[in-house]
Amino acid sequence: MDIIAIGVQGPIRIPESDSEPEPDLVWLARRDFSNLHAEPHEVKLLVEIADTSLEIDRTGKQSIYAEASIPDYWIVNLIDKQTEVYRDPSGKNYQQRLTYRENNDQINVSPDS
Repeated sequence: MDIIAIGVQGPIRIPESDSEPEPDLVWLARRDFSNLHAEPHEVKLLVEIADTSLEIDRTGKQSIYAEASIPDYWIVNLIDKQTEVYRDPSGKNYQQRLTYRENNDQINVSPDS
């Protein structure tokens, strides 16, 4: 049975791009915690908190996460005071982008909730 775990700035091994990003927050469903590096198939939600890194999070990291089929990618955009939710990865892009403004909206944790 999978155990839900929250990771903070821990590495995720992404073989498709030969990278190990360290997102600010990640929600994992894992069975085995012997390996410290999470795998993309274990990631249910990944969050980057962005101010100076906003463009990198929207472009480079977004394409890495989409290509790895991370189902839910959120950018907490501190500059514009909004949360950008990316879902439905396909290739190096996400097919769905939703924007939630500060204090005005509630975000479903997953598209199925």
